[in-house]
Amino acid sequence: MFKKAPGTIGSLAALLLLPFILLNSIIGAIIIFAMFLLGFWSITNYMRHYGTINDPSEVVIDEVIGQLLTIFLTFITLGNNVNVKYHFSLYFVCFIFFRFFDIVKIWPISFIDRKLKGALGIILDDVLAAVFAYFSIILLYYLL
Repeated sequence: MFKKAPGTIGSLAALLLLPFILLNSIIGAIIIFAMFLLGFWSITNYMRHYGTINDPSEVVIDEVIGQLLTIFLTFITLGNNVNVKYHFSLYFVCFIFFRFFDIVKIWPISFIDRKLKGALGIILDDVLAAVFAYFSIILLYYLL
Protein backbone atom coordinates (compact mmCIF):
# COMPACT_ATOMS: atom_id res chain seq x y z
CA MET A 1 0.00 0.00 0.00
CA PHE A 2 2.72 2.52 0.98
CA LYS A 3 5.70 2.12 -1.31
CA LYS A 4 7.88 4.64 0.54
CA ALA A 5 8.83 4.08 4.19
CA PRO A 6 6.32 1.31 5.02
CA GLY A 7 8.09 0.57 8.32
CA THR A 8 7.76 4.19 9.40
CA ILE A 9 4.09 4.19 8.42
CA GLY A 10 3.59 0.98 10.41
CA SER A 11 5.32 2.52 13.42
CA LEU A 12 3.07 5.58 13.17
CA ALA A 13 -0.01 3.37 12.86
CA ALA A 14 0.99 1.69 16.13
CA LEU A 15 0.32 4.98 17.91
CA LEU A 16 -3.40 4.40 17.38
CA LEU A 17 -3.20 1.52 19.86
CA LEU A 18 -1.51 3.53 22.62
CA PRO A 19 -4.65 4.19 24.69
CA PHE A 20 -5.15 0.42 25.03
CA ILE A 21 -1.47 -0.37 25.65
CA LEU A 22 -1.06 2.30 28.32
CA LEU A 23 -4.44 1.75 29.97
CA ASN A 24 -3.07 -0.87 32.33
CA SER A 25 0.28 -2.67 32.38
CA ILE A 26 -1.30 -6.14 32.38
CA ILE A 27 -3.67 -5.28 29.53
CA GLY A 28 -0.79 -3.68 27.62
CA ALA A 29 1.39 -6.77 28.01
CA ILE A 30 -1.46 -9.03 26.91
CA ILE A 31 -2.15 -6.90 23.82
CA ILE A 32 1.52 -6.85 22.81
CA PHE A 33 1.83 -10.61 23.33
CA ALA A 34 -1.37 -11.16 21.29
CA MET A 35 0.08 -8.94 18.54
CA PHE A 36 3.24 -11.08 18.63
CA LEU A 37 1.19 -14.26 18.14
CA LEU A 38 -0.95 -12.66 15.43
CA GLY A 39 2.18 -11.35 13.73
CA PHE A 40 3.88 -14.73 13.82
CA TRP A 41 0.81 -16.43 12.34
CA SER A 42 0.14 -13.78 9.68
CA ILE A 43 3.76 -13.39 8.55
CA THR A 44 4.17 -17.17 8.31
CA ASN A 45 1.04 -17.44 6.17
CA TYR A 46 1.99 -14.44 4.04
CA MET A 47 5.46 -15.84 3.35
CA ARG A 48 4.05 -19.26 2.55
CA HIS A 49 1.40 -17.82 0.24
CA TYR A 50 3.84 -15.57 -1.67
CA GLY A 51 6.77 -17.95 -1.50
CA THR A 52 9.19 -15.48 0.04
CA ILE A 53 11.93 -16.11 2.58
CA ASN A 54 12.92 -12.47 3.08
CA ASP A 55 11.29 -9.83 5.26
CA PRO A 56 8.57 -8.41 2.97
CA SER A 57 8.54 -4.61 3.25
CA GLU A 58 4.76 -4.49 2.86
CA VAL A 59 4.32 -6.47 6.09
CA VAL A 60 4.58 -4.02 8.98
CA ILE A 61 3.06 -5.81 11.95
CA ASP A 62 6.61 -6.35 13.22
CA GLU A 63 7.15 -2.57 13.31
CA VAL A 64 3.84 -2.14 15.11
CA ILE A 65 4.95 -4.67 17.75
CA GLY A 66 8.37 -3.04 18.13
CA GLN A 67 6.98 0.47 18.41
CA LEU A 68 4.35 -0.55 20.96
CA LEU A 69 6.93 -2.45 22.99
CA THR A 70 9.27 0.55 23.06
CA ILE A 71 6.55 2.88 24.32
CA PHE A 72 5.10 0.32 26.71
CA LEU A 73 8.44 -0.43 28.40
CA THR A 74 9.37 3.25 28.56
CA PHE A 75 6.10 4.30 30.13
CA ILE A 76 6.11 1.38 32.57
CA THR A 77 9.53 2.57 33.74
CA LEU A 78 9.09 6.36 33.57
CA GLY A 79 5.34 6.83 33.68
CA ASN A 80 5.18 8.16 37.21
CA ASN A 81 8.29 10.31 36.74
CA VAL A 82 7.22 12.05 33.54
CA ASN A 83 5.07 15.15 33.72
CA VAL A 84 1.88 14.76 31.67
CA LYS A 85 2.81 17.70 29.43
CA TYR A 86 5.93 15.83 28.30
CA HIS A 87 4.14 12.63 27.28
CA PHE A 88 3.92 13.70 23.65
CA SER A 89 7.65 14.40 23.65
CA LEU A 90 8.30 10.97 25.10
CA TYR A 91 6.17 9.32 22.38
CA PHE A 92 8.26 11.16 19.81
CA VAL A 93 11.54 10.08 21.42
CA CYS A 94 10.33 6.46 21.53
CA PHE A 95 9.35 6.66 17.88
CA ILE A 96 12.70 8.11 16.79
CA PHE A 97 14.82 5.71 18.85
CA PHE A 98 12.89 2.64 17.71
CA ARG A 99 13.06 3.65 14.05
CA PHE A 100 16.78 4.35 14.40
CA PHE A 101 17.57 0.89 15.79
CA ASP A 102 15.17 -0.80 13.38
CA ILE A 103 16.79 0.85 10.37
CA VAL A 104 20.46 0.82 11.43
CA LYS A 105 20.30 -2.71 12.87
CA ILE A 106 23.41 -2.66 15.03
CA TRP A 107 24.75 -5.97 16.30
CA PRO A 108 23.03 -8.20 17.56
CA ILE A 109 19.93 -6.90 15.73
CA SER A 110 21.74 -7.37 12.41
CA PHE A 111 22.70 -10.91 13.41
CA ILE A 112 19.05 -11.82 14.13
CA ASP A 113 17.99 -10.14 10.89
CA ARG A 114 20.49 -12.13 8.79
CA LYS A 115 20.54 -15.50 10.54
CA LEU A 116 17.05 -16.13 11.91
CA LYS A 117 14.72 -16.69 8.98
CA GLY A 118 10.98 -16.77 8.87
CA ALA A 119 8.38 -14.98 10.94
CA LEU A 120 10.30 -15.36 14.20
CA GLY A 121 13.37 -13.61 12.80
CA ILE A 122 11.25 -10.87 11.22
CA ILE A 123 9.56 -10.11 14.52
CA LEU A 124 12.53 -10.66 16.84
CA ASP A 125 14.76 -8.11 15.11
CA ASP A 126 12.08 -5.49 15.82
CA VAL A 127 11.65 -6.70 19.40
CA LEU A 128 15.39 -6.38 19.88
CA ALA A 129 15.35 -2.90 18.27
CA ALA A 130 12.62 -2.00 20.79
CA VAL A 131 14.74 -3.22 23.69
CA PHE A 132 17.76 -1.22 22.46
CA ALA A 133 15.56 1.86 22.02
CA TYR A 134 14.11 1.42 25.51
CA PHE A 135 17.48 1.05 27.22
CA SER A 136 18.86 4.03 25.30
CA ILE A 137 15.93 6.21 26.34
CA ILE A 138 16.21 5.16 29.99
CA LEU A 139 19.96 5.75 29.98
CA LEU A 140 19.50 9.23 28.48
CA TYR A 141 16.72 10.02 30.94
CA TYR A 142 18.88 9.26 33.94
CA LEU A 143 21.99 10.92 32.50
CA LEU A 144 20.17 14.17 31.67
